This record gives sequence, C-alpha cells and structure tokens, in this order.
Amino acid sequence: QLDIRVVEMKTDVIKSALRTGEIDAGIVAGLSDMDEFDRVPLFYEPFHVYVSRESELFGREVIRTSDLSGEQLWLLDDCLLYTSDAGDQLLRFCQLKAAKASQMAYHLGSMETFMRMVEGGRGITFIPGLAVLQLSEAQKELVHAFAIPCPTRQLILLTHKDFVRQTLKETLVREIRR
Repeated sequence: QLDIRVVEMKTDVIKSALRTGEIDAGIVAGLSDMDEFDRVPLFYEPFHVYVSRESELFGREVIRTSDLSGEQLWLLDDCLLYTSDAGDQLLRFCQLKAAKASQMAYHLGSMETFMRMVEGGRGITFIPGLAVLQLSEAQKELVHAFAIPCPTRQLILLTHKDFVRQTLKETLVREIRR
C-alpha cells in the first residue's frame, strides 16, 4: 500500500534532492564523494561494448582494452563514476590516451543518444548490463562482451543519514537485490 514513485535524475540532482528532502532515496553508481549520505551496496552491474556494424571490432567475440585504441569512443561526462571491483577497469578505459584523442566532445549526450550514434555506423560506446535486457534483437547484435576482467559498476542506495524508516529501506534493498 506504499506509494512509490520512480523518477530518473542525474547523480548531482539526486544528491541535491536528498539534501532538501525532495526524495527519500536514490539509486546511483558508487562514488567516492558521498560520505554525507547513508550508502547501502545493492549489486554490481557489468558493462558491455556497443559496437557499430561498420567497426573493425564488430566481428570480434570479446573486446580488450588494447582493441579500443583507434575507435571513435562515445563516453558520457560521468564515465569516470563507473568503477570495478577488479581495479577500476572502466576508469582505465575512460582514460585511454588514444581513446581520449579520438573521443568527440559531446557533453549533453545520454547513453541512448550514443547508442543511436553507434547504430548509425559511428564508433562504440559502453552500456550497462541492465540496459541490454531492454534491447531489440537487432540491437543485441551490436552488444559485445568485454574480455575478463569485465568492468563493472557498483550500484548503491543512498538515503539521508537522518532517514528513519529503516524497515522500509531494508525492504526496498531486499526487493531490489532480488
């Protein structure tokens, strides 16, 4: 009987909304600058490579870091937020010298925009595992696995430190993990 409303927001907006009490909780990729909030780890989400059919990487079964050197790589501004329990793998991908040199300035982009760019024959981007579940069969053909260790991001539930409905939070965490 609880009225739960889900709204998509950027991480900075979530943090601001938590501070003002506009929202009770937020789900974000784990960050280092969130000490002011109560953080509950939810799960790790793997990343995949979304590869244009025109790319020389399209025919490969798995993609390695070294494979990305000449590609047009579409990255979100908050790419550096994604880390890996295997040693910040995606952080390294985002900092690749060659990828940085070929990365186009596209600061207002979204993952969906970058996916459309790839589908139109331009480069590659990274997509989280949960996004793959929503793709059409044709789109799934563009999804390639990363070589092991696969980069992941940790998703966490944030609440204000003064959040008092602990039973509700525990129930929410349990259902999300399930």
